[in-house]
Amino acid sequence: MKGEFSMGVLVFGEKDFLNLFDGRFPAVIAGTAQDMPSAMQVLRDSSSADDVVIGFEGQDGIDIAFKFAELYRDKRIYLAPTVTTPELWARAFTSEIKIVSRDGLPLSVAQALPITEKPAAKLITMYALNGGSGKSTVTAGVACCAALKKDIRVCVVSAASNRAQCVFQGLRVPISAPQNMESIGAVDWDSVQSQLVKPYPDLLPGLCFLPGPMDSPKDISVELLRRILGILDEHFDLILFDVSDQLKDDATFLAVQSSSLVFLLVRAEMPQVIHAGELFIPKLHNFNINTLRLLVTWVWPGEDKVFAPSRVAEDVGRGMVRITPFERGIPLDKAVHDNYNDPYQPPLVVANPKSPFSQAVHELTSYILQS
Repeated sequence: MKGEFSMGVLVFGEKDFLNLFDGRFPAVIAGTAQDMPSAMQVLRDSSSADDVVIGFEGQDGIDIAFKFAELYRDKRIYLAPTVTTPELWARAFTSEIKIVSRDGLPLSVAQALPITEKPAAKLITMYALNGGSGKSTVTAGVACCAALKKDIRVCVVSAASNRAQCVFQGLRVPISAPQNMESIGAVDWDSVQSQLVKPYPDLLPGLCFLPGPMDSPKDISVELLRRILGILDEHFDLILFDVSDQLKDDATFLAVQSSSLVFLLVRAEMPQVIHAGELFIPKLHNFNINTLRLLVTWVWPGEDKVFAPSRVAEDVGRGMVRITPFERGIPLDKAVHDNYNDPYQPPLVVANPKSPFSQAVHELTSYILQS
């Protein structure tokens, strides 16, 4: 059955026709072709695209549109002929092909699409002022919890330069994964999709991972990151950023500035809490307080009464700012460490859903998805 949403559009036609869609088309262009053999190949390889626009000139363009309609009944075919006749309209109606006017392209195509937009993906950043707070561990846990829901598509974007980050182990992604967002050329769905890793395709089919740069996040331009996020937004419901603790890094700064929620992770140890306040206040101007949430983590069993999230939020804010706390702390219990040291286990929230960590992360995930 043809989908309700347009998850990607293929555009086939001569160069002048394709140029009309460059930068002025509201839907994601999943692939293009300037000749008919290439169009056949692109169509075979692009299973995720729902809609196909054909603008080849002359009778050959009409013929291939009807051929595609016959072969690919799961696609919606749009034909932009140079000349229309009553016979063509009747034949197109019978074959469920929509004829669009070449006058006013690409607007005429956009208006013909069933739905060209979907709700924006939630963009979430887990941020810590220093290492050891469990940032990557929590990021991986939330991603897996969300992906357990069949209707949620999740992408974790690793924008940290250290490939030994715990998010790799938490998601069961090999550190040697060759993909790298720096190698993305033309930013379209096919090029971004080629860089995605599916760490658990059978267990968590809705979960994808985009490895970050090998060296420094600053090597990726803000413009490239924005375009990648724009593509991911069209194909995922939840995007989680795993970032460095350096706001001067382009990727980290963009994530903090763009996210609908930013969780400031603070480890429940008094020196860490004091240090977090010292580091945070000078950086306060980089954050939108309305999107900021404080998240307390501790080594199990922890001093959960002494380090109540509301109290930690007051200590970090130092009377200068009120940070909304997530009222449940995240215990980094023994099961977390056991799971990390056993690469043959699935991610912890799947392997041990009743562990204190898993239960707390499930609650955090529900909070994120409902916010």
